[in-house]
Amino acid sequence: MITSNDIQTLATLAHIHINDTEIENFSKNVDDVLAYVGTLQDIDTTGYDVTEFVFDNPTFREDEVITEYHDSGVMACATVIQNGAVSVPKVL
Repeated sequence: MITSNDIQTLATLAHIHINDTEIENFSKNVDDVLAYVGTLQDIDTTGYDVTEFVFDNPTFREDEVITEYHDSGVMACATVIQNGAVSVPKVL
């Protein structure tokens, strides 16, 4: 069961301001989702093949390795640029 404190922690990490009523509602909604996932985990899938992709070949293009990315629009908006890359604060 997810607690109100868990919801408040998630909201803080996401920089979302929610009131006590919203916390109660989110707690119930998350609990409902987790209960449904638990129900799905109880389904007997014996005899069914694992399906990772709907298509035989899920790759729609060749991979291209990009070693440098220079976009003056992105770089112009960046607060901090280090070694030619946008530097962002550590979140976790």
